[in-house]
Amino acid sequence: MRNTRIIIYLLLLIILLTTACLQPKFLTEKARGFIRAFYPAHNEPVTKVSEDVAIAWQQNIDTLHQLYQSQVIPDHIRTEQPVFTGAEFDLMQIFEFLDHLSMLPSYQLAYSYFYQASFEGHPILYACERPFYGTPDSTNCQEGGLGYVAADGSELGYLQWLLLHEMGDQFYLYWHAAYNDKLLVATEEGLDAILLEMEDFLDSQQKNRFELIDPQPRIAVGDETVTIRVVWFTKFGGFSETYYQVNKDHPHTTTELETNLLLEYDCGIMY
Repeated sequence: MRNTRIIIYLLLLIILLTTACLQPKFLTEKARGFIRAFYPAHNEPVTKVSEDVAIAWQQNIDTLHQLYQSQVIPDHIRTEQPVFTGAEFDLMQIFEFLDHLSMLPSYQLAYSYFYQASFEGHPILYACERPFYGTPDSTNCQEGGLGYVAADGSELGYLQWLLLHEMGDQFYLYWHAAYNDKLLVATEEGLDAILLEMEDFLDSQQKNRFELIDPQPRIAVGDETVTIRVVWFTKFGGFSETYYQVNKDHPHTTTELETNLLLEYDCGIMY
């Protein structure tokens, strides 16, 4: 069966190479679909989520990314011993759109801020007992706040959990912390949005590899764990796919099983 798939894969590549000059866009899309169907990237029994779930998750990704990018680091927390006044970014508002996640009863998500002048600054997430105001400390808060966040058991819930796990602390990033720019992607439209910013720096071979990237998430829900495959991008490495294993029930401990580089790219920026 595997040999048959490989033969079909090779035949499709031959057809694509000999006829692409006539209808390159159409043929590339067709080849992409057939190659993905007959030559899966991974042997794990993980099936694609529905298009509706993929679109909904892409909207979650975009909303979180845009919200975080709009935040300006307040001057008063750019110190090695920051004191919060209550006027800082309210992290709890992310649950307005990550609506398949919830905090455990009587807790809220908060953060402190790590800062070193001329080096880096970034938030550290906490779970704090309600009501909470000010700077997290050991008396009423627990570091590792995502351990107090629960998914509702749906596919979108587990994807939202993974989004928070991978991108939840990507706000108020200063200097070297900007290397932490992982951006998840779930749809062809999400891919194209990233391509607009980088296509002028890609050669023809890189563009061909880009056309074969399949961003649609895959999930397999087992008795105790959930296996999730996602695609993500960083300006300092390119596109990769990662397989995660997430504990099905709370707490949703997460293990990275495998990461494969799909397209190498580096923006050339150095902090």
